[in-house]
Amino acid sequence: MINWVLARLPLGRNATRPLFLIVAVLTTLVADADAAAQNNAARLQWDLIWTGHYEATVDGRIGPATQRAIRSYQSAAGMLPSGELSQAQRKQLTADAAAAEAKAGWTIYQNPVAGYRIGYPAALLPLSRSLGPTGQEFYRGDMSANLAMLVTGPDSEAAFRASFDKIATDESHITVYKIFRPNWFVVSFLINDSGYYVMSRRKAGATASYVLRWPKSEDRSFRPVATAIANSFHVPANIAR
Repeated sequence: MINWVLARLPLGRNATRPLFLIVAVLTTLVADADAAAQNNAARLQWDLIWTGHYEATVDGRIGPATQRAIRSYQSAAGMLPSGELSQAQRKQLTADAAAAEAKAGWTIYQNPVAGYRIGYPAALLPLSRSLGPTGQEFYRGDMSANLAMLVTGPDSEAAFRASFDKIATDESHITVYKIFRPNWFVVSFLINDSGYYVMSRRKAGATASYVLRWPKSEDRSFRPVATAIANSFHVPANIAR
């Protein structure tokens, strides 16, 4: 690698090549390689979401959760669950994920006023309506499933925590999963025969939230969608009501 870099540095034949320049070029090459690997890993995680085998954050890092998801996908597809995808298996995963994403009608919505961005399954939630300048809802005609977004606040960390506690400890539902951070939280819960997934992101000027509801009988279709929506939800730093 050193010789390859030296041969390509734009210096004269007899010029001295400073070490700092060599290090800088090598650092750039390594950084580019790391970025490419991270992008590939993120794409892998996204595809595993759509096949229903990855229910975590798309962070571009191949850790235990991603490896478990790979083995789960391989087992479901009748492959040896090695945790490593061959080129042919990776190609098959890409095709399977693309088919699932297309079947759901995955579409990106961006609110024109607040600027937040979120993906939603247009084939599963084909109808839409405005909930004010910064709110939006996608739903079914029978209202058995819907995705609603709203902007509130701005909230202090204490007020934000109080909102989380109220949802997470509500005795009218069964909490399945919950996590709190100073600037975001997630609560997943059950009410009767419906599943719910709530996410809020707090910024200085406002808090953006969404609620996804679906029939538990359709978990197979909606659980990958719930994970995809959570990973697609982007709230700009300058959001305001």
